[in-house]
Amino acid sequence: MTDFSYDDWNSWLLDQQRRSPKTTESYVSAGRRYVTWLAERNLTPAAVTPDTLSAFFAELIEAGFASNTLQKSYTAIQSLHAYLVDRGLSAADPTAAFERPAEMRRRSAPTVRLPVPTPEDVERAAEVARTKLAETQKAVPRANQARRLALLETLWATGMETDEALHLPGAVATTDDDVITVRPPWRPERILKLPERAFAAIRTWRRAAIEATIAPSPWLFHSIPGGDHPLSRHAAAQDLRRAAIDAGLEPTLLLPKAVRRAFLACRESSATDDTPLLDAG
Repeated sequence: MTDFSYDDWNSWLLDQQRRSPKTTESYVSAGRRYVTWLAERNLTPAAVTPDTLSAFFAELIEAGFASNTLQKSYTAIQSLHAYLVDRGLSAADPTAAFERPAEMRRRSAPTVRLPVPTPEDVERAAEVARTKLAETQKAVPRANQARRLALLETLWATGMETDEALHLPGAVATTDDDVITVRPPWRPERILKLPERAFAAIRTWRRAAIEATIAPSPWLFHSIPGGDHPLSRHAAAQDLRRAAIDAGLEPTLLLPKAVRRAFLACRESSATDDTPLLDAG
C-alpha cells in the first residue's frame, strides 16, 4: 500500500519539475524499489524518518551498490518526498535532516562554464532558423522548426530563466500587448517587454502547431505531437543545440543558461534594461 499515486508523481515530475520523460522514468523506477522496501517493513513514504533512510542506504551499501547508483537513488527519493510535501501528503521531508554516508557522497567535480554566445552568434542562428523554417514544408517538421525559432527569440529577447519560458501560457501568442507576465513556480511574478520580432516568431509557431493538427495547449512551448505536455528542460536544450548546429556553432553555445548570460552581458553594456536586443527587422 502507498499513500500516493505513481501517476500523479509522474505528472508532477513532468509538468511542475520539467523533468524529461527519461529522467522521470528513472526516478519513478527507483522510487518503486524504495517504496517496496518500505512496504516490506509496514511503512509508507509519509512515515519515513532520517533513521529509516539510514537503514535503507545501509542495506544498499552492504549489497555493494556503487556510489553513483546510491546517489541516483537518493536523488529520486528526494524528489518523491518533495512531491509528498508539495501535495500535502507528508508534513516534512526526511531527506532534509538525513546525513548521507561517506560511501554515497559525490566528489566535487570541477566547475565547467558554458561558453557565452555573442549577439552575432545569436543573430546568425536566428537567421538560419528563419531560412530553414521557410524551406520546410511538411507540417510536423515545420512545427518543430517554428518552435525552435520561437524559443530562441524569446530567451534572447528577455533573458528568461528556462523554467520561466517553459511556464509561459499559450495565451501569450494571442495577446495584443507588447508585455507579458511571467509566473514561474516558486518565484514572484514579473512583467517583461517582448519585442515584435519575438512575438512574430511565437505566432508563427502557434500557426505551425495548428497546421500540424496539434490540439490547443495551455502552454506556449509544448510537446510535439499532441501538445499534452509542456516542453521539458531536456527537449528545450535539444532544440537550442540543434539551432546552434544548424548555424555552424558549437552545440552548447545556445543552451538556455548561455543565452541568458549573453543577454545579461549585453544589457549591462547597454545600461538600459528595456532595450530590445533583437533587431527591429
